Amino acid sequence: MKIRNKLILTFTAFTFIVAAVGILGLIATIEITKSFDGGEEHFRSIVSASTEVSSYVKRAEGHLMLYLTLHDVNDRELFFSRFEAMEEEIALLDSIIGMHEARDIFEKIKFNADELLPIGRSLIEIHDKEMKEKGSFIADNHMGLIRSLNDHADSVRKNALDLAHYETDFLNRQEAITAATELSNYVQMAENHLITYTVLHEKRDLGYFFMRFASLREQLSILDTRLRDADEKSMLTRIRGRVNQLMPVARTLIEVHDNEMAASETFNPDNHAKLFRTLNSIVSSIRNEGIELAQINVMLESQAKAAATKKAAYIRRIVITAIIASILIALIGTYFFSKTFSNPLLRLRELASRIGRGHLATPIDIDSKDEIGDLAASFKTMTSNLQKSMVSRDYMNNIIKSMMDSLIVVDLQGTITAVNPALCKMLFYREEELVGISFRQIFGGYDSPGTDITHYINTLHANDRETQYISKNGDIIPVLLSASLIYGPSGNPEGAVYVAHDITDLKQAELSLKASEKNYRDLVDTAPVGVYKTNIEGKFMYGNDALLDIFEFSSLEELRRDNVESRYVNPDDRKRLISILKEKGIIRNFETELITKNRRHKNVLLSGTLYGDVISGMMIDITEKINFQKEAMQAGHLASLGELAAGVAHEINNPVNGILNYAQILLNESEKDSREQDILTRIIRESDRVAVIVSGLLSFARGRLEKKSPIHVSDIMSASLDLTSSHIVRDGIRFKLDIPPDLPAIYAHSQQIQQVFLNIISNARYALNQKYNGRQDDKYLEIIGRQIMVDSHPYVRVSFFDNGNGIPDSLLDKVKKPFVSTKPKGEGTGLGLSISHGIVSEHGGRLVIDSIDGEYTKVIIDLPVNAQVS
Repeated sequence: MKIRNKLILTFTAFTFIVAAVGILGLIATIEITKSFDGGEEHFRSIVSASTEVSSYVKRAEGHLMLYLTLHDVNDRELFFSRFEAMEEEIALLDSIIGMHEARDIFEKIKFNADELLPIGRSLIEIHDKEMKEKGSFIADNHMGLIRSLNDHADSVRKNALDLAHYETDFLNRQEAITAATELSNYVQMAENHLITYTVLHEKRDLGYFFMRFASLREQLSILDTRLRDADEKSMLTRIRGRVNQLMPVARTLIEVHDNEMAASETFNPDNHAKLFRTLNSIVSSIRNEGIELAQINVMLESQAKAAATKKAAYIRRIVITAIIASILIALIGTYFFSKTFSNPLLRLRELASRIGRGHLATPIDIDSKDEIGDLAASFKTMTSNLQKSMVSRDYMNNIIKSMMDSLIVVDLQGTITAVNPALCKMLFYREEELVGISFRQIFGGYDSPGTDITHYINTLHANDRETQYISKNGDIIPVLLSASLIYGPSGNPEGAVYVAHDITDLKQAELSLKASEKNYRDLVDTAPVGVYKTNIEGKFMYGNDALLDIFEFSSLEELRRDNVESRYVNPDDRKRLISILKEKGIIRNFETELITKNRRHKNVLLSGTLYGDVISGMMIDITEKINFQKEAMQAGHLASLGELAAGVAHEINNPVNGILNYAQILLNESEKDSREQDILTRIIRESDRVAVIVSGLLSFARGRLEKKSPIHVSDIMSASLDLTSSHIVRDGIRFKLDIPPDLPAIYAHSQQIQQVFLNIISNARYALNQKYNGRQDDKYLEIIGRQIMVDSHPYVRVSFFDNGNGIPDSLLDKVKKPFVSTKPKGEGTGLGLSISHGIVSEHGGRLVIDSIDGEYTKVIIDLPVNAQVS
């Protein structure tokens, strides 16, 4: 047999064996990949649908309980929509579950789900009927149905989670997936138990609520130890913040419920709908983010499966490589086999052929001393020289092949002549598919190159120009492109080389950063406290809605035109704040007083930090708190004054009674119509007035004991004018009284209302005397009485109008408070209008003051007609 035939036979046998082994390996890796792909899709479908079923059933139950509690039709519609969504997920599970154990769990889910809707419809029909017929829905009367609804919902939830956990039981992330799904369900169960407690008032529901809340925190602890990814950690931090918001709202709702039940044994949820909605909003956020966290872990597990698939593909490539390597080994084996049967000439011819194919490192091992040896020596010299010239080219080729960035070489017409592996990987092309095509087919950033690429390269302007490539499947890939011309030996351009860096990850990072910035901005904009940013000179750079409310600005643009330094009541406070910030870099709870756009004073607490020349921080409005403290202090003063008034009244009462008794004795012994009788009568009348004043002081100290009775305003005014008309005439005041005697009666303490009238008339006299000296035509007081309707209820309105010196704007909103007076120190106590306002309010009426400083004052008193206000 000839040498060539032997070589062919040996090579064929060896290649057949290698190819057979390689094909078997390829078939195995393809089957593994298919198994992973199919299993991953099946796994994700079951886990996702099971988790959605557990979520939808508790959300449906929660919305039904809110409907029974708050009677909002939207909650009823949401119940049916959540139930329909749950049934869709159950139908999906029915179509994909095949394993016997999983089917058993599924049948339990379907049974309890089928029981839920009739119970829900029954509760809705009963609720709607009772609300229509009775105007209320008593949940205690239907405790059995509500408990049945809760039991079936819990069964669906538990079995759905069991099904999800059954599917994920073998996963690395099983604990994280379980904890995340349990988190979303425990928070929904906690809300449902709390709502059930407010409806049925059973302590066990309250206990269940705290148990579910404790379980919620346990799942948070599990997640804290299991999660590693930064995004997952960030999401867990947001969930923990929501959980921390949940308990204060829940405790407030429990406290309100328990207080109302203790006080009246009834609890009306409609009065606390805002609390229920706040609770539901927080629960929804925790539930949604818990489900999202579970889905992220399922996705990560899916990615692990995808990595396994990728690894299988990698093994397939190794098998292909092994086949090629084996074939090469077969060739080498054939070569060595041929050495045994070939002569030196044939050997030399073979060596020459290999050298001609570019294998310059092939050793020439012929040591003959004849012409063949000389020829072999010539071949050695030739290959040595060729190797020296080829080393630099091979070195450059290795660099290009190992580049992470993509590389394309084109001729002057834009036809691709060479590419590196990085470009093939980026665009999903094979090298042979790219070489020979026009560059315009993959270049998507600029107009495609024309017939001459030189002008195109020169107009690209600079390296690292952002543009786009188009992959084989049509995807747009953003890149940073650099280009330069390739010059030939003659110095003329022969083509161009393009190097591009894939910036897809950078673009995605930019999008994520923008989304994160938006979330942060939304959080800041909706914060309940003022958030600000100013420069060191006080120029506003930013402020959220709460800050605009504090300063009473309508827009951020208006705020930016303002300077905070001009808003300080005490400029030294601003200087102290800046000094502390420059020294420490941070300041907390700095209390100061600011002036709003509408010139109102507000007390605030400032916190902030200084970075460079920018101050950022928060501002809390504590004006109401300060006013409350002031009112509490005034109340203390008022109580002390009441105690003093009671003491003075008791001290005066005894001598006044003595004067009355002795005067009465003398009056009884005096002659009729004598001068002594007239004097004694006046003494008794004035002593009675002192007794009334003493009685008023005692009333101020401990309140009045007399009962209210129907009385006409005209009678009270007549008695009041008996005491003041002489003073009005003496002061030279023009007086007009217009109170019809047929006005309807009011139900009141006559003496208290008279006290109010006397105080207002006294204030009017003082104001008129301050503005006018003696009798003048413009010096007048007008009192008018009319019947009016307020909110369909009859009232008697008495208006007092004087054109005296009025009330300053700064005191107009404060004159009804204790110890606030327009009179100079020593001339007024500041209690008259405060007591009058209290008396009118006690009678179910209102006292309104309208005044312009230096022009007039109008006091309006509205009292309900014959209304028995205790």
